[in-house]
Amino acid sequence: MRRRLSTLMLLLLGATACGDEPMRVPPPPAGAGSIIIRWSLEDPDGVALNCADLQIAEAEVAIGGTPIVVPCGETEEASFENVIPGRIPVVIRLLNSIGLEFDSHIDNAIVEDQTELEYTHVFVVDEEEFQRGTLDINWRIDTRVPAQTCGLIGATTMRIATRSGSISMFEMDADCEAGQLIIPDVRRGGYDFIFWLVAADGTLLEPPETRTSIGVFAGDTTRVSLNFRTVDPRPRTVLTRWTVQTSTPTATNCFDIGGEEVRVTLETPNPLTGLLELTDTATTACASGSATVRGEQTDGALLTARLVDTFGGTLVLRSVEDLDLRVSSATVSVDFTPED
Repeated sequence: MRRRLSTLMLLLLGATACGDEPMRVPPPPAGAGSIIIRWSLEDPDGVALNCADLQIAEAEVAIGGTPIVVPCGETEEASFENVIPGRIPVVIRLLNSIGLEFDSHIDNAIVEDQTELEYTHVFVVDEEEFQRGTLDINWRIDTRVPAQTCGLIGATTMRIATRSGSISMFEMDADCEAGQLIIPDVRRGGYDFIFWLVAADGTLLEPPETRTSIGVFAGDTTRVSLNFRTVDPRPRTVLTRWTVQTSTPTATNCFDIGGEEVRVTLETPNPLTGLLELTDTATTACASGSATVRGEQTDGALLTARLVDTFGGTLVLRSVEDLDLRVSSATVSVDFTPED
């Protein structure tokens, strides 16, 4: 019996000491706190304002995770329980009915152990400053209507996003083939935008379009016109070959009709106006038989080849209209036979 008691004593002593060091029992976990975030709207004179009168649909309130959404008309507060003590972010965003930001507030707060913190913010709203306008965004792809081209390049969505420095931040998607997005109730002020075409799997198609210093004015509509270029930025070439009186050009047959040089020009449509503009020119000897000009990916291009004499006068003019350079380069053939 005594031996068993001694053994038990040794076991107990071994459980409480190791190398003459007492066992360290970990402290209990720190307690959590909570925070109630409240907000209100006032004009510069301290008069309370109603969210509905300002077309505010809801508030998003977050402390670093998923936000709590509080619709306009409900009590303007959001509670968060079991908050780890310490410094936490506080974000309040006021949004209109289509998700555009009316105003926002970002701050830090300190939550203490086993304590409920009450945090309050007052949005001071100068109604004149927060007056609204409308954005009317129209787009084309390689100067063509999107209904004809979105599918060709695999785009399903046109995305608009504001960039740093804008008076208000938002992002919005539209059907690529629609070709137009009207955004009402946009806070007036200056905006920098980036526009993307987006594939069905979410891939952003290069290159994007950007617009800076776009002004939105109270009670007015700001129109933005875009022309997205296809994802392949390489220029296209147009190889022009010619014959002289249906024969391969030589110094002799060129001389027989007074031909000295061939001047080739390529004109392509301006993406915004649709008007033809000179893109490239090439001049070479009549007997060379070919010349190459370069242009951007587009359709509706116009190629003109002129056989000119020693003084630069046009002897024969040939034109090829509506060249489509969107998918690949082109080769055209003309014949220089003087008209009787």
